[in-house]
Amino acid sequence: MKNRERGAFRVNPIAVVGGLGLIAIIVVMLMIGKSPEEAAREFMTALSKGDVATLTRMSHLPDPEAPIEEQWRDTFENKAKNYVFAWQIQGSEKMSDEEAVVKVMIVEYRGPELHENDITNLPLTKRDGQWKVNIRSLSRLFFPGLPR
Repeated sequence: MKNRERGAFRVNPIAVVGGLGLIAIIVVMLMIGKSPEEAAREFMTALSKGDVATLTRMSHLPDPEAPIEEQWRDTFENKAKNYVFAWQIQGSEKMSDEEAVVKVMIVEYRGPELHENDITNLPLTKRDGQWKVNIRSLSRLFFPGLPR
């Protein structure tokens, strides 16, 4: 047997191929982006927490009356500051590569009683490779004081 020099190591070709495969999978996943349901989940989580920055980034509103961030801030500071609700994704339907609808069940809490469960269609549109909620297509009953 030959003695190996200190500091020398062997590279396993299977480990190299496996590592390259893992990197390729990560790159493909990043290129594909989020699904409409994942985007709706992120939007609804931001809505429930009053996360104005995320809501602004995920809102699609052509020709807004005022800057969207300003409108979201006003919504949470004035119009919906005491609005409490729970939500659950009920499914989704992709209309095209650029449009989808996610069904969201919303339960409003008004005092000690629950309001009826309402299932709302959350319209999403793909802009610059990202799914965004089409705010103008949402009913005013969806959430108090939506940007317009």
